[in-house]
Amino acid sequence: RKGIDLLLDAFCQEFDLNEPVQLVIKDFGAFQTYSGNNLRERIIDITRSHKNIEYVDAKLSESEMAALYQNSDCLVHPYRGEGFGMPILEAMGCGLPVIVTKGGASDDFVLDGLGYKIKSKKINIGDTVSGMPLTDQGWLLEPDFEDLKNIMRNVYQYREKARMTGHRASEFVRKNYTWDKVGLKVKNRISEIYRSSPEPIRTANN
Repeated sequence: RKGIDLLLDAFCQEFDLNEPVQLVIKDFGAFQTYSGNNLRERIIDITRSHKNIEYVDAKLSESEMAALYQNSDCLVHPYRGEGFGMPILEAMGCGLPVIVTKGGASDDFVLDGLGYKIKSKKINIGDTVSGMPLTDQGWLLEPDFEDLKNIMRNVYQYREKARMTGHRASEFVRKNYTWDKVGLKVKNRISEIYRSSPEPIRTANN
């Protein structure tokens, strides 16, 4: 779902071993949440022959995660499906330019000029997920592989322009996505749903 297979293939195809560029993969839940549902073994195997790829599966503190963001030049997240994309917002807050899939959840905050969007197309996945029924036909996004490679090369080649994009993104996130402002949006949305809901059904015992 996170598109790690696309990222690995795109990086290995686009960048030569002699180029001064490194891909750092921060894994999460390899032995808990996503146990048996990631590419950990494949990543480790690739790192043996590709010295420009580093794999991190250790649990990091908040300050360590912030340092990881701030010591990087870009966040690449070619997801097929996202509920929100908190790591994307965090990276933007830390001043990183982000490369994300166009048409997904992150469109809400990766506005034009605040990041790089990979072209994508919708893929129908039917009306169930893991045996659970959906309310309608479900879909995922399939990021364009060649566009992903081109954008990664563009960010690498025009680093100053990418840094300016990250700076604008940071200002936007720090201004519009504080906990207080997001909390107020949630509160207002819940109030709106409550006001538009029909009156609850009352019984004689109420």
